Amino acid sequence: PEAILAAVRAGRPVLAEKPLAANLAQALALAAALPDDARVMMAHTLRFSPALITAHELLPELGEIHRIRVAQRLEPSTIAWQRNAELAGGGSVTLTGVHGFDLVRWFTGATPTQVDARLRRLLGHPMENLFDACFEYADQPLLAACEVSKFSASRSALLELVGTQGLCWVVYLGGRLE
Repeated sequence: PEAILAAVRAGRPVLAEKPLAANLAQALALAAALPDDARVMMAHTLRFSPALITAHELLPELGEIHRIRVAQRLEPSTIAWQRNAELAGGGSVTLTGVHGFDLVRWFTGATPTQVDARLRRLLGHPMENLFDACFEYADQPLLAACEVSKFSASRSALLELVGTQGLCWVVYLGGRLE
């Protein structure tokens, strides 16, 4: 947060990596300290993926969307600060899940009214490295889900959109759209 504030005070635009802050109190303090004209953007890089941009443009062709699923499988990180809760602010939810949450919000254009989540710490990891979250929306008959695992020697990333007129799969690590 201090580096972000210093850059903004120097009149610079900021592209901030996540996590923005290690906890809610730090994030709220940062938000309160930022001037109204601050130019700060989180590095939600998936919004710039050509395959995901194409899928977003295809949304109207899918009809009314009733199911969205984001799934990411990543190998465990060897970066020391990512195993430190005070620095990282959390495990796979904070470090990776936020990208999935942003995709769900980008494709729905809505904020969920209910979230049901399950977390696991596997193989001696100090923070969660497996989670599954399901989102419900009061104003639309949509279920969305986001899941991340960071305990396996594997790597994949999938977005699934299911609408009344069709289905779209995006394997966004490979840039494939079906």
